Amino acid sequence: DFPTLSQALASPEEEHWRDALKTEIETLQKMSTWTLVTRESVKLKGRKVLPMTWASRIERKPDGTAHKFKARWCVRGDKQVFGEDYWQSFSPVCQWSSVRLMLIMSIVHNLHTRQVDYVNAFAQAELDKEIYVELPQGFQHMNDVDCVFKLNKSLHGMRDAPVHFFNLLKSNLELAGFEQMKCIDPCLFVHDKAMCVTYVDDCLWFGLDEEALDALIADVGKKMELTVESKDVSAFLGIQFSRDGDTIEMKQLGLIDKVLKATGMEECNPTSTPAENKTLGKDANGAPFNETWNYQSVIG
Repeated sequence: DFPTLSQALASPEEEHWRDALKTEIETLQKMSTWTLVTRESVKLKGRKVLPMTWASRIERKPDGTAHKFKARWCVRGDKQVFGEDYWQSFSPVCQWSSVRLMLIMSIVHNLHTRQVDYVNAFAQAELDKEIYVELPQGFQHMNDVDCVFKLNKSLHGMRDAPVHFFNLLKSNLELAGFEQMKCIDPCLFVHDKAMCVTYVDDCLWFGLDEEALDALIADVGKKMELTVESKDVSAFLGIQFSRDGDTIEMKQLGLIDKVLKATGMEECNPTSTPAENKTLGKDANGAPFNETWNYQSVIG
């Protein structure tokens, strides 16, 4: 699901990946993400130029089927220096207790729901410092002068990109009349006509009045480019939701299948008591772990 650029372009899905690369660059250009400058001018300022990389990913639905081929042109954040290139890298994400709370309230109060995604989210936030990066692989420009990009907006891969985006989203939600519930969850925002839970650029909106809910989303959409992915919460962060009356069931079938495949247990026999219901102790005399799969990844 995470091929390198060379793997993606050598795969049977090459056409999908080339479309994804083209879409990424065209979207960033449309958003005025950068300004073309000469490398010599950057050297004269004594500034460094950060390397870039392509990150490819197949987005899948909760049941595991391929949904979208996505390519991101990313800054090599590992080359950024704290205190020089960035000052803060932490950005809050919502607690799952907040998501469950809102789902319960949507049943009890019969709330209308919307699932909102922000288009190329990190590139919507303005930068407050000078960052220079190399041109993307395959990028063409009109002259032979050695050029680089001066970033006007933050980009994926930057250590402080999530912070810039959260601050932008928070300010626009507050301008629309929302209040941040800092004492409960910094990613829970409440309006007298709606509530919003944010997880980076994925947001769940809830409201009693459907027209008022859509009007608030449209108001925020005037300042940020967004799309309403669903008028009903059917999936969020890889978890599939299905509602039956006053019950919402949460499933991760795609992830379960992925874990079973990684451990070679696709044909395993199910049981109603798959493990002890208490913490397993350490077996100091047991055989060492000797499997082809990564234990921490599977358990995580």
